[in-house]
Amino acid sequence: MIGKRTQMTMALFGILLMGAQWRPLLAQSRQRDVITRDELMEAHGTVDLFQAIRGLRPQFLQPPPGARTRVVATSFYVDGIRQGGIESLKVIAVPQVERVEYLDPSRAESQFGRLASGGAVMVTLTGGRHLPASVRDTITQPPR
Repeated sequence: MIGKRTQMTMALFGILLMGAQWRPLLAQSRQRDVITRDELMEAHGTVDLFQAIRGLRPQFLQPPPGARTRVVATSFYVDGIRQGGIESLKVIAVPQVERVEYLDPSRAESQFGRLASGGAVMVTLTGGRHLPASVRDTITQPPR
């Protein structure tokens, strides 16, 4: 017969062991929502960010599951500034990009508000917060 202290120790050890087994899975699921600079640079034949995302994570560019057509669209942010739409990704060269991250609709709405209720693609450029002029011209400001 096992004592209560031994049972508690075994239970605690089991919980810790299970947590350790889940960490790699959690890291993998987070990485599915991120495209790193290394991945972008390995995406041979891509000239612009749109092509790179379409090749590496096409789900970033699709409406969220269950969304009615065109009612809820994915929002695009470059260095935290909302862009006019998917076209803004076509004018950003891949070497300018440090990271691309997809936020699911609930995370996007909590971070950016109602305008991002369809999810968001956040682009971080290399070397600070420098937007190409063509992207800067397409920036839309949220309604007041």
